Amino acid sequence: MCEVEKPDNYLLMLSCFPANWEGRVKTHFKTSDYVVDSQGEGKSEKPLCKNEQAFVSLSEEFSLGRRERKEDLYVKFLGDTSFEKSWRVEVPVKKNLQVEVFKLYMHNGQEEKEMLCKLNIIGPPQRQVLFLFLFSGMCLLFK
Repeated sequence: MCEVEKPDNYLLMLSCFPANWEGRVKTHFKTSDYVVDSQGEGKSEKPLCKNEQAFVSLSEEFSLGRRERKEDLYVKFLGDTSFEKSWRVEVPVKKNLQVEVFKLYMHNGQEEKEMLCKLNIIGPPQRQVLFLFLFSGMCLLFK
């Protein structure tokens, strides 16, 4: 999480990338100017195909920023490069933070969710970038 305007405002960043890019993406964020406040890790239970989207659900402790839309909570697997997306969020109390990543599909005419990954966000001993590895991807929450 990156502090944006007030102490409880953050930037939540997700990055989805091929498994062999993990070291490259970690290095990118460790050497960036971002100050990481919280982190979590996980990998998808099922792989994504090239250009496939996965949707993101945030625990109730997160509130999307005024200009953010719930419909925009997704990541995309590009196959041969990293996809990054970020949202401004408010987190008044940093406990029980969780990010869920899932695929949507139709089954018997009804929309169903297939859970790919649940990420529990915890604060590190020192401020660092939030690393959430999604589908061999990364999610960052900046303070």
